[in-house]
Amino acid sequence: MSQQSEASEPQSVERLSPATNDYVEVLYHWQRYLTAGHLAGGKHVLDVACGEGYGADYLARFAERVCGVDIDAQAVKQARARYRRKNLFFEQGSAEKLPFADAAFDMATSFETIEHLPPGKQEPFLEEVLRILKPGGFLLISTPNKQRTEKFPEKNPYHLKEFYLDEFTSLLGRRFKHVDCWFQEINLATFSWSPAGQFPKQSAWNTIGWNEGLYAPSEGPISDFLYVIALCSNEPTSVDLNSVCFDVTRRPLESLWSDYLSQIDRLKRVNQDLEAHVKRVETALAVSRFEHRTMATEKDASIAMLQGELAGIHASRSWKLVQGYQHMMDRSVVGRVLRPIRNRILKRPVLTDR
Repeated sequence: MSQQSEASEPQSVERLSPATNDYVEVLYHWQRYLTAGHLAGGKHVLDVACGEGYGADYLARFAERVCGVDIDAQAVKQARARYRRKNLFFEQGSAEKLPFADAAFDMATSFETIEHLPPGKQEPFLEEVLRILKPGGFLLISTPNKQRTEKFPEKNPYHLKEFYLDEFTSLLGRRFKHVDCWFQEINLATFSWSPAGQFPKQSAWNTIGWNEGLYAPSEGPISDFLYVIALCSNEPTSVDLNSVCFDVTRRPLESLWSDYLSQIDRLKRVNQDLEAHVKRVETALAVSRFEHRTMATEKDASIAMLQGELAGIHASRSWKLVQGYQHMMDRSVVGRVLRPIRNRILKRPVLTDR
């Protein structure tokens, strides 16, 4: 989907393409449209926030007439060019002001739309859907389960208002007398089937669970879910939306395995780089220690040499003469007479004793 409010539309919109490698989201989205296809036979259907148009195109296989509407003019243009059926149309328009006459459709679908609207425009959106539905018409709508998404480490920047289950059903119940919900979740599963028969669409249902550090058979329900799908109408319905959508390719698992091997290779390269860096640091430390020891030895030798030279100077006759001269000039009576003469010779200022 790609629905955004005109007043709060970001620079880019959240939209799913059927060419995506986001295997989880494409499975969620396609299951909704496959389920809706079972309800669309012979009806006039509106797909609100149709995005690239692949879902509306699928519904047009069964419906008498399908119109996809999206706020993004470029998405509408691309959908018109890509999906062409005589009973399929695409229009540009916002969810809270649908460009259609009253009571024009038997059925409306709106998958992952309402949470993209500001809180003040969510009820007007539902009022618009109610306006364009014929008497007896119904809305098939989905949205994320806030009880699950609030645990995510990051908030979806495109979702302006998400709902807990009771909030969602309460909001829908203010416009529709009948609101029936189904939950949607993805998890691993294994299948067994006979090569001589059809794929097992009717199969025994078995479950396993994780308990006290072990996997074991489980009768427990699937208590957590990411999306809720609601069928809303003002007349009772007897629709059953229980379904399974199975990806018959191995692309998700192969991609997961490829990513895993890629990460292993990356970790190996990082580890090799780290080991090489550690070796370089150890070598540099060894060189530094050697240089430090060499410098310390040279310093000790220099100090010993200078100390020897100093001892030789102190033991020399010249040093004794210098000491005698200093004593005579600084402390004796003779020094008082000779200092002015020395200073004049050396052109120093005459210092008088006080």
